[in-house]
Amino acid sequence: MTTDAAPQVADGSPAQFTHRQIMVTMSGLVIAMLLAMLDNMIVAPALPTIVGDLNHLAWVTTGYVLASTASTPIWGKLGDLFGRRITFISSVWWSAGSPWRSSPAAPERRGSTGSARGCSRCGSPRSS
Repeated sequence: MTTDAAPQVADGSPAQFTHRQIMVTMSGLVIAMLLAMLDNMIVAPALPTIVGDLNHLAWVTTGYVLASTASTPIWGKLGDLFGRRITFISSVWWSAGSPWRSSPAAPERRGSTGSARGCSRCGSPRSS
């Protein structure tokens, strides 16, 4: 019994991928690697501060690995339920929006109405 790594078509010849299929696949891989790199760029500078608060590097590393490990099957199940493409696109959208949500210009920092004046319905000033 022989097993080939390349997929076979009905006549037994190896399947050929189009240039577009290869580019779409490579784009997805590049985006996934970019998100992993961004994740590491966020965690690495914050690590000394977190370790200073917890006084032990092992706790921080273990927590990070456990959180990543626990989220993997969750994303897998979401991919099974809603489709891998929409799940991947939503994770990219969520990650791309993270820097904007943490910026001072984010709407929740200006109040629920998006203005610094306070409540638009009753006119009361915004409480600090």
